[in-house]
Amino acid sequence: MDGDGQDRPVDIALLLAASFRHPQHIVFARRAKRSESYPFRLWYGAYKLLFYALTGQSINFGNFCDAFTAPLHDGPTARGGRFAGRSRMNVVSLVLHGLTAMSVYADTIFARILLAAAFVAATATFGIATVVGIRTATDLAIPGWATVAAGDLLIILLQTLVIVVAVTLTFLASRSQRPFVPIADCPPFVAHRERCRPRRYVVELAPAGPIE
Repeated sequence: MDGDGQDRPVDIALLLAASFRHPQHIVFARRAKRSESYPFRLWYGAYKLLFYALTGQSINFGNFCDAFTAPLHDGPTARGGRFAGRSRMNVVSLVLHGLTAMSVYADTIFARILLAAAFVAATATFGIATVVGIRTATDLAIPGWATVAAGDLLIILLQTLVIVVAVTLTFLASRSQRPFVPIADCPPFVAHRERCRPRRYVVELAPAGPIE
């Protein structure tokens, strides 16, 4: 949980109660009531739709959670107001934050983009074939119509192919890099590490007195 007041300490009891009811789940705080402005909620709703379209996963929670083991379970909470100060997150930071969340599903997003591009390319190809068929086999086409329609569809087809090639090369380049393994790569990012060592307690026994 954050310490700025937006994750309300009173909701910890709700998360713990949900965790006791679902001991094998990670319990997240799902915002039943938010404190942001309406424009922010509108854009966040659009982002969630885009996130679901690209990854097939719904996102309706943040950092505030009671983490033990998977799978996931959410509990409704209200977002509190800040104790002091204002958020330093600007539009650029929010966009980068959202893209970072999507990067976890890079493989799924890549596959969905390829499928969508293949559908667009197939539709454009079918449209071009239809235009050529109408122009050559019927008298329905008006002068200049076939050229304009076929040209527009050809542009869409070429742009789709360019996007597919660019996305594929970018994805393959990222896969050729060494992956980040937290347990192996964390030392450069840790400034100081504290280790818990068991304390040794010495119990001094008073000398036994005479038995009366």
